Amino acid sequence: MVPQELIQIGSKVTMTCRASSTYTLTRCKFYIYNMAVAEIYANSTTESGMQYVIEHAALQHEGEYYCICNAEEDRHSLFPTNPNIRLVLKGHLEKPKIQVIFNRTSEIRNMLTIECSSSSNYTLTYCWFCKDDHIMGYSSLLSLDLAVQYELNYVGSYNEGLYYCVCHTAENKRTRTSFHAPLIINSQVEKPHMDVDEVQNAIICASINNAYNYKFCILYKNGQHIMDTALSYYKTPNNSVTFFVSDLPAGNNFSCLCYTAEKSRWTNYSYVTIEGEAEYYYHDYETEYYLEYGYKYKHKYNYITINIVRLGFGFIVLLILVIFIVVSRCR
Repeated sequence: MVPQELIQIGSKVTMTCRASSTYTLTRCKFYIYNMAVAEIYANSTTESGMQYVIEHAALQHEGEYYCICNAEEDRHSLFPTNPNIRLVLKGHLEKPKIQVIFNRTSEIRNMLTIECSSSSNYTLTYCWFCKDDHIMGYSSLLSLDLAVQYELNYVGSYNEGLYYCVCHTAENKRTRTSFHAPLIINSQVEKPHMDVDEVQNAIICASINNAYNYKFCILYKNGQHIMDTALSYYKTPNNSVTFFVSDLPAGNNFSCLCYTAEKSRWTNYSYVTIEGEAEYYYHDYETEYYLEYGYKYKHKYNYITINIVRLGFGFIVLLILVIFIVVSRCR
């Protein structure tokens, strides 16, 4: 790709996928996050690599790109990009931090505060606030010591959803869109199943038995919101979402939260811990739900301790039975 510091809004951007000297690429698919944007086939001009060209880069083109290719030597194998490429356009500041605060002030009045603050050293002057796929309104900064806040009174279950903001500074510079923060009010539905693909550095959040289609999902790493699907699935929900991450180091905890299309409900959280090379442990904090997908899964439950307790209980029952038999014979 052209050097990142030269990429401005409106620039021409060329992304190239190349194979090692031992392979000749025949076809490549280019993706932004988990959405395919182009499929390129080999021809006489692709000897230097498969190219995806954005003639006039716009804000919607920002994101993390990768390609998956077929090689002539092995038509059935797919070769993912390593590493992924992040496209950030000059002309917009980094995304603000967002926080959704739900306060139950009385039996009939609940208050919702959406707060957006600078994640760097610039000062925000006003922000546009959005819910789901529509704009709610804007709010200005009231104090230099505070973030920009947007408040809603008499909040009910209909306010549940995802919230985000876009802000401006005193120099009239615009930020990128914030992450999409969830507001959970209603009862939550069954959690997604999480799977890990170490070949493509991917984490998959999928509906169990295809019970739900998801129009939005969030990926957390060690409790921090690191990625979400924005509105890419909002009008075309899917029963699984794939997140491509830069690496999967051991000891990191990932969790997934999704918003369903059928009931417009948030799921419960799913958890997976990277414990070591090719070992992924699935945590289910509510049930003993257990699946085998070629990986090792570890539950909240300590089965060694449980088995020891069971053996001890069985021994006590056996001892009571022996005593009962001896006493019966003595009589």
